[in-house]
Amino acid sequence: MNTRLQVEHPVTELITNTDLVEWQLRIAAGESLPSQDEITCSGHAFEARVYAETPTNHFLPATGTIWHHHHPATTATTATTPKTNTAAVARVDTGIQPGQDISVYYDPMISKLIVSGKNRDDALTNLQKALKQYQLAGDVPTNLQFLLRCAQHPTFGIAGACNTGFLEQYMDEILESCGNKQSNTSPLMYAASAVCHMLMLQEKGTTKNYDPWSSSMGSWRGGGQGARRQLRVFGTNTTEGQENNDVNNIVEFCSNADGSFDVSVPIMELPDDDDDD
Repeated sequence: MNTRLQVEHPVTELITNTDLVEWQLRIAAGESLPSQDEITCSGHAFEARVYAETPTNHFLPATGTIWHHHHPATTATTATTPKTNTAAVARVDTGIQPGQDISVYYDPMISKLIVSGKNRDDALTNLQKALKQYQLAGDVPTNLQFLLRCAQHPTFGIAGACNTGFLEQYMDEILESCGNKQSNTSPLMYAASAVCHMLMLQEKGTTKNYDPWSSSMGSWRGGGQGARRQLRVFGTNTTEGQENNDVNNIVEFCSNADGSFDVSVPIMELPDDDDDD
């Protein structure tokens, strides 16, 4: 018997309405486990692990800073949802906050997204909705799009049609759809990401260890003119005829004395369209 909780334990909690961590503490306090007859299952649940990794590069773990982290709104954040509740449930277990680094010293998992529903189809719909609503931004790639494409795959939507060979069979198809989705990122989105990151640094600098001589947003010594900084924003090159290759787009950013910003975004080549004049 494995005496430790598994990563997937929230799935058990949602369909049994049982808090397994609470029972670990109760056992440590000398209490007895409930009988198996007292544990009933209701509904269906999925868990998706959100990682800092690059699916198109053999799922290579990545490091960097999370600038923005907003997970889907939840109707329940614990395992105490009544069994009669048929509303969509999205639970997120995470310790990652905006401005926090994903380092090489720990597992690159950002969060666990767990959803439930009255049946498998309902739970799968909730999973797809939650993945679409999940917001992550930073100079680190994630597997969010990969998870969404898996959840949207026709075979995954058929109960009993999936097995441990699902990814081996459909990996190329799913990765291709991930690349095409990411390639639509516009220069405006890159610029907005850079501005959001710098504003986050400014807010962080005014509340913790503020140093006016090295402020990323400019200093009074320099007349408010900030030093030009370069930010890495991850995207995917899916030019026709080429393989999907993750690329780092370097966005240059500078703050001005009047409060405005100068943002320089690299020119991104678009594939030729034979139908255009």
